[in-house]
Amino acid sequence: MAGMLVFHVVEGLSMNDAWYLTFCTVTTIGFGDLYPKTTVGKLLTCLLAGFSISVVGFVSSAIGDFIQETLCADWQKAKASEKQD
Repeated sequence: MAGMLVFHVVEGLSMNDAWYLTFCTVTTIGFGDLYPKTTVGKLLTCLLAGFSISVVGFVSSAIGDFIQETLCADWQKAKASEKQD
């Protein structure tokens, strides 16, 4: 939301174009049809992309940890029940 507002104010983009540019930056799609032209807009794009990549990495890691812990717990339970039999 903040990225969209800054692109709207700094770059003079419509709200639709500002949202589109923010979405393309956050998802690292980067079609290239819209891009920042001002120094402040370019700096924002770099910060927004870096932050977004970090958040996606953190969330992916958390999901991976959860899956691994769940699978390991199930595997350990299965192993324990095999030993009891």
